[in-house]
Parts: sequence; C-alpha cells; structure tokens
Amino acid sequence: MKKIIKKLLQFLKDCFTMHEGDPMEAFKKPKKSKPHKTIKKHYLQIDVKRKWFTKKSTIGKLYLDGEYQCYTLEDRIRNEKVYGETAISAGSYRVKLNYSPRFKTVLPLLINVPEFKGIRIHPGNTSKDTDGCILVGETRSKNFIGRSRTAFKKLFKKIEQAQKDKKEIIINID
Repeated sequence: MKKIIKKLLQFLKDCFTMHEGDPMEAFKKPKKSKPHKTIKKHYLQIDVKRKWFTKKSTIGKLYLDGEYQCYTLEDRIRNEKVYGETAISAGSYRVKLNYSPRFKTVLPLLINVPEFKGIRIHPGNTSKDTDGCILVGETRSKNFIGRSRTAFKKLFKKIEQAQKDKKEIIINID
C-alpha cells in the first residue's frame, strides 16, 4: 500500500511541476480557442458552362460562386465572326454594371471581349434577341430560354450587391 501511495504522490508532484504558476492548471479544462475569422472573398465568380449547341444558338448553365442560377442563351459558336450571329470567345472577363444607352437601363457589361463591343448580360429568349450578348432564363428548350426577366432580376440583384460590396466580378465562359 505504501508503494501505491508513494507512486500517487510522485505522480501528483510531477503534475504540479509540469505547469508553472498555478499548480491546479493540470486539472482545469483547456481554454477554448478563438474561432477563426472568416476570410471574405473579394470577388464574385460567374461561370457559364456551354452545354447545348445548335445551328442557331448555344445554351448553357450559369453559376454564381459555384451555385447554379439559370440557363444562358448565346448566338452559335463560329470559327469566324459574323456580326450579330456569333457567340463571344471562351475566356475570362471582368464585369461591371453601367448604363446601356441601347437598353436605357443599367446592365452588366463584359470588359475587353476580343472583337466585340458592348457585350452584356440581359433578358431575352432566342438568338434574335442577342448580338453576341448573354441572355439568361429559368427554362429552356431547343433554341429558346424562358422566364428571362425573372432570371435576370434575380441575377442582377446578386451582381449589384457584389458591386456595392466593392467585389471584383469575373465571368468565365467555357
């Protein structure tokens, strides 16, 4: 019995000497660590995944920060540009909101699109409603997207908030 008490006393002595200062530190609950601060993302990423191709149009899906939002419709993809009938090149472009004299409202504008000017994201249903721009809609069928104004309003609110938050807005088209 003496050996057990002696070992127990040695154990307690070792515990107290492991923690400088308060000898009861060994018996206290560990302090909770502070939660990590969430790193705010300083950009909004728009991805357009082109999926359905016909002789008249290109239909895809649009994602915001990886989350599906709506369908897209563009002109068909061509090797050589035909004015008003050709989709823009795949790539990454900056986006900003500004006033469109043609549509007489504020719309998202893609910046520095090779061989194109004034490429915007806006409502529309068929390739006749676009001159290279990206149309958005909630439903799709061959060469058509529907509920375009509803899809655009939802998308615009999110892009508008990102611009208010001073986030860079990038669109990736593939």
